[in-house]
Amino acid sequence: MTNPGLRPSHSVWTVQDVAAFLRMSRRSVYRMAKRGALPCFRVSGSVRFLASEIVKWSSGSSEEKRPAQTAGIESDEYLSAIVANTFEQLSPKERL
Repeated sequence: MTNPGLRPSHSVWTVQDVAAFLRMSRRSVYRMAKRGALPCFRVSGSVRFLASEIVKWSSGSSEEKRPAQTAGIESDEYLSAIVANTFEQLSPKERL
């Protein structure tokens, strides 16, 4: 992962972080995100992932792995609240 101090409980991961965690190529992560197989969201056009959602997704059985719309990210308002709450939980040093 790009930041060895990443903690799934309150991190937003990049494609590179998810690829390292899942041990797959970045290209595969992009493809899975595009088709909705991985829970993700976009920030200024960049794909981002809530680490807690990726950890939860990766620990489920293949039957439980479903599109992002049903994996906990249901609306922009919901996602904004999660990101805001996550950011508030970070220490000032972790916010950089």
